[in-house]
Amino acid sequence: MALLGLFKPPEVAQYREAGDVRRLAKAARYRQDWTLRRDAVQALHELGALAEGTPEPRIVSALILSLRDGHWKIREMAARALGELGIMEAVQPLIPPTADEHTSVRWAAVGALASLLNRDATSALSGQAVAALIRALRDGAWWVREAAARAIESLADRIQDPELIGWAARWLQDSLRLDDYRIVRQSALNAMIALGAPPTIASLIEALRDEAWSVRRTAADALDALHWKPTEDLSVYYWIAKGECLRCVALGEVAIAPLAALLRDQYLPIQQEAIRALAAVGRAAVPALLQAMDHRYYWTRAAAIEALGMIISQHGDGAVAASPLLAALEDRSKSVRRAAALALGALGTDQALEPLLLLLNDHQATVREAAATALGEIGDVTAAQALMHIGRRDPDWGVRRAAREALAAL
Repeated sequence: MALLGLFKPPEVAQYREAGDVRRLAKAARYRQDWTLRRDAVQALHELGALAEGTPEPRIVSALILSLRDGHWKIREMAARALGELGIMEAVQPLIPPTADEHTSVRWAAVGALASLLNRDATSALSGQAVAALIRALRDGAWWVREAAARAIESLADRIQDPELIGWAARWLQDSLRLDDYRIVRQSALNAMIALGAPPTIASLIEALRDEAWSVRRTAADALDALHWKPTEDLSVYYWIAKGECLRCVALGEVAIAPLAALLRDQYLPIQQEAIRALAAVGRAAVPALLQAMDHRYYWTRAAAIEALGMIISQHGDGAVAASPLLAALEDRSKSVRRAAALALGALGTDQALEPLLLLLNDHQATVREAAATALGEIGDVTAAQALMHIGRRDPDWGVRRAAREALAAL
């Protein structure tokens, strides 16, 4: 019976309480139960964090050894612990985990490696550690690619090997052009700017057309810092990137397609700038807006209709838009139905009277309110009874107010 006691599982909680690093290090190698190894690694991390200065060697060696554990969770925890504890001896051992089969391990290893390399802000960097971060730019997981780009940005002023700089610049340019995730493209652009590696100008010019507003703006600001001036064919993209869409109006019809593309942006300030600019362009923008009314994104359809309504209000003659606007009253999006109702009110067509009266029964209050406002603008007295009814009975005070105002306008 005494012999059986020799093989009992390690008491990790007791070792942690007693601060017994030797037994915790041994428990971190306990093969029979990975959860006990996990708990031991966590305890070593906690004890290392309590130490003043560098943790004692047994903690360091145990955590480094755990980078090769058979369970991915323990490898991840060990990598994270080594980075957070600032164990510089772990730089080389952390390089292989940046190519681990498990995504979480690679992410933790990239983050830990960057953290350690950033601890010494004066030493020049070269060799395997930087190469590992560059290779991670093509990782299969976007969050690993983004972490690698951020790491290179933070280390850029200390990477002095021309071969590494050129390699990083090429792969960062690929990320900027090809990556599906805007956060990766943004981080890649930031890293490229920090590296200052050629061909920066060409890459920044290409980034002016990126679908993400933050990438466009970063590129435009970087080009300003390089004293670059846009040529005539690039002016529209430059001013859009700067968030000054109204500057594009003077460029005429060449600005319509790039401005219409901004209607796909979910960032409201950018979208509203594009709407105002397209409205200022006037009738020439109508075909592009009619096309955008069929877009799969509801916010794009709504924005196109809003711009169309402004053109009708400012320039008149929106008969070509009547049929598409009437169809939009049945759109599944409340934002689109609301925008279409207001645009039809600006158009003032009698064709909209019956559909707008039906829209007074819409289940969305904002749509009913817009329908009431539109009926007031059309000014047909046959709407009076319906407006009087909802002016008294509608459960939403905004709808009741809009109905009363519409009645007064009849």
